Amino acid sequence: MEPRLPGFPTVWEPYTADRLVDLAGRRCLQQLSRLVAAGSELRLPAPLCERLMKLAAEDDIVGAGDSATWCSLIELLMLAPDRTRLEWLRVPAGRPLNDEQLVALAVAHPLRNLDLARCAALTVRVLPLLAQSVAVSTGTLQSLSLPPHLLQQEAGYAGLCSCSWTGLSWLWSQASLERLSLVRAGQLLRRHAHWARLRSLRQLDLSQCAMPLGEHLGGLVSLAPTLAWLSLADVPQLHLALEALCQLRALRHLDLSQTNDKQGFFAEPDLWLGTLAESLPELTSLDLSGTNLPGEDEPPSGSRGMSGIPGLQCRMERPLDFLGLLNSPYDACYRSNIPALRVSGDATEEQVLVSAQAYQTRRVLLQKVLNDLFHVFRYEACAHPRLALDVVLASMARHPSHKHIQIAG
Repeated sequence: MEPRLPGFPTVWEPYTADRLVDLAGRRCLQQLSRLVAAGSELRLPAPLCERLMKLAAEDDIVGAGDSATWCSLIELLMLAPDRTRLEWLRVPAGRPLNDEQLVALAVAHPLRNLDLARCAALTVRVLPLLAQSVAVSTGTLQSLSLPPHLLQQEAGYAGLCSCSWTGLSWLWSQASLERLSLVRAGQLLRRHAHWARLRSLRQLDLSQCAMPLGEHLGGLVSLAPTLAWLSLADVPQLHLALEALCQLRALRHLDLSQTNDKQGFFAEPDLWLGTLAESLPELTSLDLSGTNLPGEDEPPSGSRGMSGIPGLQCRMERPLDFLGLLNSPYDACYRSNIPALRVSGDATEEQVLVSAQAYQTRRVLLQKVLNDLFHVFRYEACAHPRLALDVVLASMARHPSHKHIQIAG
């Protein structure tokens, strides 16, 4: 099967000119002063405002992709809320947005989708102020990604000793919230979380949480009717979470991968994984990278109908779309009869390319995968050169300040 994951972007679009809306958008960004001067005649609906934001975030647009242009566009959206509309805000790395600007945008526009994960300029003071936003006050917030540095600290606020989670109390009243990212959340998450109130939640990212979440996942059971996507990557003590995970029967994607060898050990991996797989009938994507869950023993060669991953024997007739086996012990990704259409690992070129797509946000893993890809080019004939170029360019674009990824690319 083609190793390209669904939706992964490509630069290979032959005979395709730039879209007219992008050409016009770049021109508008180069002459924002004229848009402001248009006065009451200016009307920019949400799709156009969001397209301008996307163009202003791109680094390769000459005259339209720098921080000054971004700041000017933010100012326009703040000063002309009656003539502009913004429902989706994603702040990329390298684009400034401070507390005052975010609050002004959130109060003036119905920001239903907020991606602030890479917004380093925000402080803990902004969290309680977001309760005044249009989407939060009307209960229409659908997607929220918060920057990790706001979820890890206790900080002084208005002269009082206050935790960032106190300022986030409004979060648990958002019954319409469908996607939530709390990557690297600190120790106080378990004390303040009220999962049962998030009745519409479908996607939850708890990667790299600093607390031992494994034994405290029982609260997630209340999300069982709706939760379809869950990441617990690099969360410690997951061996204690089996009972809770088995009750999330609507899950289609589950990430249990680890980059810390000590956290990836399970006492009875075959039994643990088998119980999980039999309990989650809707599962199509499972990441076990860096864990011993694939098991130690491979069935004897020639064993028909036997899974190379003992704990996934029940999926031999219904293979997963994706299975993560990168850095798993006992050469799990080298086995035969793996019950998955696509596998991340380092055994073949296809596995390396799948890994490079799956771990775009995981710097440690991505650096290792790019080095593996280099060896594919060095010692073998690459069967998928276009996809290889796509993953290299995407990696370098996503991590421009990471020296080792730039060198590996």
